[in-house]
Amino acid sequence: MITNPEYIVRWFKEVDLDYYMFHLNNSLYNQYDEERFQWKFLLSPYKLDIVPIAIVEERKTGRSVGFNSFLPLEIKTDNTIIPIVQGCDGYVERDHRRKGLFQQTIHFMTDYFSDQGPELLLGFNFVESLGAAEKAGSISTALINRWFFTPNRIEIGLDHISDLSVIRTNHRRVHDIYQLNLRNQVFHLHRTQEYLDWRFNKSPLRDYILFEYQTGDHSGYIVVSSIEDEEGKTELSIDDYFPVFPDANLFFTILQEILKEFQDIDVIELYTRNNDVLDRALIQIGLEKDQEPRYTLIMKQIKKEITGDQILRDGVNLSNIENWHITKSDIY
Repeated sequence: MITNPEYIVRWFKEVDLDYYMFHLNNSLYNQYDEERFQWKFLLSPYKLDIVPIAIVEERKTGRSVGFNSFLPLEIKTDNTIIPIVQGCDGYVERDHRRKGLFQQTIHFMTDYFSDQGPELLLGFNFVESLGAAEKAGSISTALINRWFFTPNRIEIGLDHISDLSVIRTNHRRVHDIYQLNLRNQVFHLHRTQEYLDWRFNKSPLRDYILFEYQTGDHSGYIVVSSIEDEEGKTELSIDDYFPVFPDANLFFTILQEILKEFQDIDVIELYTRNNDVLDRALIQIGLEKDQEPRYTLIMKQIKKEITGDQILRDGVNLSNIENWHITKSDIY
């Protein structure tokens, strides 16, 4: 492991909070406050023995010059639960960039957890931070696209579903639905009841509305939120859903029912994994996504060195993008 001897990396302390919030508000967020920090790192159901934010200091002066955050979560498939951390909210001051500090924080984190705790690092990286993640040993896997479309674009060509029921619900019922649909599901963030309560009820980010749907023997849930964007348009965000939709017709028909509960929605926001069912459907009806993928999903094995271009867990290839279900609420 190569590190820059002019800098040291340590874990977050309470005295770092003002520095942390100041630079997030000047780089990634419009409003990052103490309430958001506490929700994200102190109230989460997945706690570690430290606040998992790596702080970079100049060795000579002891002055902080950057940080990288690692949010503890779990992923699940069938009966397998894997503790992970998701990389988020990284920053290095301009005069200290291109010195390998981002990679140094990742090496610091993997060394700390190499014999305990999280097994995998996940990250949803912008293009500009992808190179640094790859230099630190991460594998680039799925591309995540972001779509904006008006409600009238989903009214064409839908097949009527006569027995479809869509109603509001709560996180306890959502958890029951999640449990019923676990069999043969691909890798996804583990949605425990405590996680759902924390993610959608206790979040200071937005007011989320949870819906359950039923058609025949098929059931599932969708979580949405509405906000006014910078142009004054009312935006409906599709934040979470489970299980994976077998076809786009079901998704769009459910969405039409949900829209009846809102007035004057100007635009709908949806995140898709490149080439998944919904991604292909949006292309087929002639919609245009952002010119570049919004994120690239990266993975790095913590407990073992990566060999080749795969990450294996009990013989299962975690880096196979077809094995993943990803929604907007998974991205921190």
